[in-house]
Amino acid sequence: MNLHDNTVMGRKVFFVSPPYYVTNTIIPRLTANEYEVYSIDNFRMVKPILRKYPDSICFINIDSKELSFKEWFRFAKSFEEDEVLSTIFFGVISQYAPKPERENFLLHVQLPAGFIQYTPDLNSMVEIFLAILEMNGAMGKRKYVRADCGRDARIYADIDINTKTVPLMIQNISSVGISCYINDHQLPLFEDKSVHRMHLHLEDLSFSGSIVVLMKREIDNKKIVVMLFGQGLAYSSKSMIRDFIRQKIQANLMTEFVGVPLDKEDYSKAPEKKGENSGEYGFAENTDFEGLEELPDSDSDDHNSDLL
Repeated sequence: MNLHDNTVMGRKVFFVSPPYYVTNTIIPRLTANEYEVYSIDNFRMVKPILRKYPDSICFINIDSKELSFKEWFRFAKSFEEDEVLSTIFFGVISQYAPKPERENFLLHVQLPAGFIQYTPDLNSMVEIFLAILEMNGAMGKRKYVRADCGRDARIYADIDINTKTVPLMIQNISSVGISCYINDHQLPLFEDKSVHRMHLHLEDLSFSGSIVVLMKREIDNKKIVVMLFGQGLAYSSKSMIRDFIRQKIQANLMTEFVGVPLDKEDYSKAPEKKGENSGEYGFAENTDFEGLEELPDSDSDDHNSDLL
């Protein structure tokens, strides 16, 4: 697949052991731009997850003390040796890597998502990430990220219709609307394009607004009503919905991989040498990696239904 090709559903974006500024600034801003973003705090889970989602974009934070710079290098390089994992769109982020280490990654690891060096100008960093995600087709054809709500009784909507309130369990939610389970008795109450008052309950969050019925359909023998949030929904409410979606898809991912065998590879050991008079991955035998972690950084300078 060409780097610029957009898949229909886009690409999941993973940050491995993200630093504070990524967790608190970069990820929320990417989420606000409707990218599907996850974090993985245990590098042992990275390969099991990415084997299931091999068209993903993955940024690894090589400043994380889980591994040394040399071990992060071996970790990233090992993806190129795996038929499935070699399709991952890799990127590296760092604030502290010294120049020799940065050059090792740039010269010897395939990084279609780049090497992003930290800068205090976080707005500029956000723009860099947005440009990389756009270039690598992370958005796809879809416009909004949806979270599967899994028939959670704490996630529902009360819809005011005439003089009664109709509670509906939410099937999935995006920043523009919800899909809800509905029974035969409730079907006649939801006329297409009708507008109703809504009270949305997302676990510990609750807020109100208007809702517009878009369509009714059947999925897996279950009747669903698709509704869009009215234009009057407060910006703060929409931001809370996006935050909820990000937390929900993250929780769903972690649940999906409970009990899956972790990556057992020992990245402290050099892989088998590749050729005469060469060290790992073509480095000269006398290449000195030791102590690089402590060096100062001298250079740090559609269809309607697809709306949901």
